[in-house]
Amino acid sequence: MIQDKKSENARIEPPVQAYAPAFFAFLAIQLTDRLSSEGARFSNAMGIEIPVNTMSTVMALKHGPASVTEIASALNVSHVAAIKTTRILIGKGLVERSHDPSDGRRKPLSLSGKGMRVAADVSTVIEKAQTVYGELFEEIGVDLHDALLKMDAALDRVSFDTRLAKA
Repeated sequence: MIQDKKSENARIEPPVQAYAPAFFAFLAIQLTDRLSSEGARFSNAMGIEIPVNTMSTVMALKHGPASVTEIASALNVSHVAAIKTTRILIGKGLVERSHDPSDGRRKPLSLSGKGMRVAADVSTVIEKAQTVYGELFEEIGVDLHDALLKMDAALDRVSFDTRLAKA
């Protein structure tokens, strides 16, 4: 459970409540960790033995070969993060590196046969996650996916630090 109630043993009020919504990012990280942990438990029970944070890369490569730069761009992550993720998948034998005959510098990555099988299982988890998130958003009365995209766009217009300076 995310920090929601004051512990019986706690002598201080949790900052998440005392200073709401100032600790929104902290709460979001806790929720992300919880969703990742619970999603990993489900995925592992299905026999999928890859970290949940690599699933988006598997899904991106399901559509065909891509360079690390293309993966980073598609997932809106840093080049370094894409390299780390692809190394994990290469190490597990799910992704292979090849050479682009038309561009000697380009080294596209693609799913191996094993990677394609894992991608099919990951697709099943993703479909279930889409359903569950839809149900959760209906239950709480807020489409958090849409709200977070809107928040990100608003921060693109005026950054958080700029907003803090004006507050």
